[in-house]
Amino acid sequence: NMHKIVDAPPMDQGLRYDVDQTYLCPDHDLMCSIEQCNGAGDCRKSNAIGGTLCPAYKVSGDELQSTRARANILRELLTETRFEDTNRLSEVLSEVRAGLKDRLTQAGHTAAAARAAAGLLESAAFTDATRGIAYFRLLERYAAAGPEALTALAGKLRDLSRRLFTADNLVIHLTGSSEEMDALRGALEETGFLSALPATGERPEAAAFEPDIRREAFATASRVNYVARAGSYVPHGYAYTGALRVLKVLLSYDYLWNRIRVLGGAYGCMASFGRGGSCTFVSYRDPKLLETDAVYDGIPAYAESYTAGEREMTKAVIGAVSELDSPLTPQNRGLRGLSAWYSHVTDEMLKKEREQVLTCTQEEIRALAPLLRAALSDGARCAIGNEEQIRKNAEFFTSVEPLASGEAAEAEDDGYPED
Repeated sequence: NMHKIVDAPPMDQGLRYDVDQTYLCPDHDLMCSIEQCNGAGDCRKSNAIGGTLCPAYKVSGDELQSTRARANILRELLTETRFEDTNRLSEVLSEVRAGLKDRLTQAGHTAAAARAAAGLLESAAFTDATRGIAYFRLLERYAAAGPEALTALAGKLRDLSRRLFTADNLVIHLTGSSEEMDALRGALEETGFLSALPATGERPEAAAFEPDIRREAFATASRVNYVARAGSYVPHGYAYTGALRVLKVLLSYDYLWNRIRVLGGAYGCMASFGRGGSCTFVSYRDPKLLETDAVYDGIPAYAESYTAGEREMTKAVIGAVSELDSPLTPQNRGLRGLSAWYSHVTDEMLKKEREQVLTCTQEEIRALAPLLRAALSDGARCAIGNEEQIRKNAEFFTSVEPLASGEAAEAEDDGYPED
């Protein structure tokens, strides 16, 4: 490239390893396995042009799913994570906090539903603690804390990484044939990937979940609200049935739709019933507050008096089946299978649910009224939205506070944020 003069960085900068860093590679250890990726990107090229296209990248089209990206992520985790860099840790916490604040305000229906159910169900409490309002509160406390708290957090993260990256914590998920899984197992054995990981790590005793039903409101500068109501039917002696899927369709496109969206002016409304007992109702961009909660109170009566002709019931059943049989990409099929594995949902359970949906009658819809009444009696509520409306109806809630407080929380006994 004649006459092309560039100001290139020195040759001893921008290297994978520091100049004074020594690196020994015992046979078949974890770093050696990772170093088999040299960054050439052949995993992103088809064999027609001399590459060996990574199946995960081919299916997803996502760079993070390529072999090269995964190797680089592992390499960075194992060699470049500097927990002692509290300045960078503070920057990361600020970035995560800002992004989470945007998600909580823009998708307030999801946050409100999770928060309302968090006092009833352990799974919802986990969601709230890892990507919901509870997590945001933790990030706020660290943002207001001093450098000593960040140093303590860095120590916790370092300890957590030692507990996480162990052989007995590793889950390998492959979307492909059984032959491909066998090949993957063989490759893991040949490279010594599993043997290079610590066999296990110290496991703290699991914290016991204690139900704590709340009626909370979080005020924002928004002009609209996200109003959620949650309950759990399992503690009341009821079990999941496929008829709940049909009821979800009826509520979403009839009762809730007409009363919350058409008459109430909300942009949307949703109902959800989980196998674990969750029963959640939430509105989206809703100008109403208490009026919407009153609509939820009428759900059992709607189910109890439900009557419909064969055509209407067939439409509801088709709507429920469409969720079960919606077309999926190979990647999403794999993710659904992984979710079922984690949730201990078997093919027999899915088959039973499908049969219950297909044979659902209006009598079975009416029979759900006691379940709904019991779940709603839990009284778990959460509203996120317009500050003026929330303050005006503060007596309806057990607590009212800004979604983003901007205030330093009181220090705990050890001087660090509670997490």
